[in-house]
Amino acid sequence: MLLQNSKHDLVKVLEHYGFDVPQGRRGWVTVRCAFHGDRVKSARLNTENGGFRCFGCDMAGDVYSLIMKKEGVTFNEAKQIAERITGESNGDLRSKPRGDSSVSGEQRYHSHDRNYVSPRLRKDT
Repeated sequence: MLLQNSKHDLVKVLEHYGFDVPQGRRGWVTVRCAFHGDRVKSARLNTENGGFRCFGCDMAGDVYSLIMKKEGVTFNEAKQIAERITGESNGDLRSKPRGDSSVSGEQRYHSHDRNYVSPRLRKDT
């Protein structure tokens, strides 16, 4: 299952690392975390959007960040490892996200002005 956002299959990668992922489940699934030898199901993964979070060891992220943390590699190396694990090639991916998308253009533009207050936060009467 290749995700719509061109990422490699998180389930295949997790199974490679020793996870037992229930087949045929969609959305959020509770699993035992193989990153810390879990005895109870303390991790959740989303089979549709490729997100992962373990509440026991704080391992979290998408397919690439998990490989980066587990293997201690760069983003490009993580893509190559994901290609080897899944057998899928996703050469059209950017090498790294650019900028902080959580900051609006207006806030970024006015970040140098210490007196600037976003219209959303102003108390106009």
